[in-house]
Amino acid sequence: MDALHAQWDRMGPEVLFEAAQTSHERGEIEDALSRLEWLSSHHASARVRFELGKVLELFRDYEGAIVQYELLVDSWPDSAEAPRARFRRTLCLQDLNEHRRALRAIKRLARAADLDEENAAVVGLIQGSSEIALGRSRRGVSRINLALTQLESTDRSWHRARAHIWLMKHLVRESRGLSLKREKRSLINQPERLRLLEMAEAQLVEINKLQIPEFTVQG
Repeated sequence: MDALHAQWDRMGPEVLFEAAQTSHERGEIEDALSRLEWLSSHHASARVRFELGKVLELFRDYEGAIVQYELLVDSWPDSAEAPRARFRRTLCLQDLNEHRRALRAIKRLARAADLDEENAAVVGLIQGSSEIALGRSRRGVSRINLALTQLESTDRSWHRARAHIWLMKHLVRESRGLSLKREKRSLINQPERLRLLEMAEAQLVEINKLQIPEFTVQG
């Protein structure tokens, strides 16, 4: 490893960072992780921290990603990456099921940032999904559906797919809550349960249309 690290040192941080990005884009995430971790120790910068955070998310190391995003914001609060780091930190909190913290964080982002309509809709998707997780389902579903309508003609496919997954989970959970044990109750609940499952399936169809791999949007 010492020889490899010496080679990376000779390459210089700019070339090594580009190589790490290329590895990330190709799906060679272990190679990208090694390069970025070395860069973060020897040539830390806002973009190194941000890229490392994203790669850690792919390994589902959301706590590690949060550390990188917080270090970025603390050290380079005025950088171009800082707003995106705050945003991705909120997504990591969701993936850790820290929905109360995620909801507080996204509300702070919405108040602090001068958001255009598109970014405000993305914030709505995140806020709505945390509201669903916290049991505020009607409000959350309404917020997500409105935001999905606003984002329909945009290139925010990743965020839209993530929102459809939250809606799908909610519908499946609602269907499971309808008891089929008693005959009378079964006659009442079975049609509604089927309707909810059909709606959940429709969410999966929308995800497939967006052509976003599920593992990249689901914690």
